[in-house]
Amino acid sequence: MTHHKKPTGEIGTLSVPAASDADPFSRVKFPGSKAEIEGLILRVTLATLEKEGASLPWPARPVQNPENHFDFTIPESPPEYLDLIEVALLPSGTKYQGAQLVYNHGERADAVWTELTQKALSYGRPGGRRIHLLLYSTDFAFRLSEEVLLILSYYLRTSDRGLTTVTYAVPWDTELASVSVVHPRRVGDFDGFSLQRARARQSRIADLTSAVVDPNGGIRLSFPPVRRSGNW
Repeated sequence: MTHHKKPTGEIGTLSVPAASDADPFSRVKFPGSKAEIEGLILRVTLATLEKEGASLPWPARPVQNPENHFDFTIPESPPEYLDLIEVALLPSGTKYQGAQLVYNHGERADAVWTELTQKALSYGRPGGRRIHLLLYSTDFAFRLSEEVLLILSYYLRTSDRGLTTVTYAVPWDTELASVSVVHPRRVGDFDGFSLQRARARQSRIADLTSAVVDPNGGIRLSFPPVRRSGNW
């Protein structure tokens, strides 16, 4: 297998209370290659689902493939497939450190939807194969809020892209992650949901790299000012 290098951002957990001489932000140490990163993401996703007693989104445990193919094969008859997509909405030439920490929910959902749609179109005619997607983030600036995930769920429910399941994972360390079902969702999950209201809201993300320990062992973080206009 060819090991192509792949950049990653910064994501992890905050330790509270924290020692004054320690960095309270514990970063996930990602491996260097695309295949290894995707293997880690799947591993922590599976471990989290097992720990929570949740069912797998897939009918069997995926097996990693060589590159230039689907990322993983799900050994079924006929075979099913799993591809991974990193949510890293960076303009060309921009590094993770330049990511906006204030974003509009509708704009961010639309940006992810565009990537998801392009990926789905690359598979050809819908219905020919059962294909699953696992979205993931390696940088705190691109962690998708629950409302953005619900917007994407609504899009997938109302505009078929031929995808069997879509799951989202954010690793907290090299053992566990936050795992969310994006598609399919229960009908009841949309009770009281207003697409217009959801799209209009904004989120501000704390800069985890700015975490400072105060004298009482607490943590202080910096937040960006509220943004009134612009893109994600």
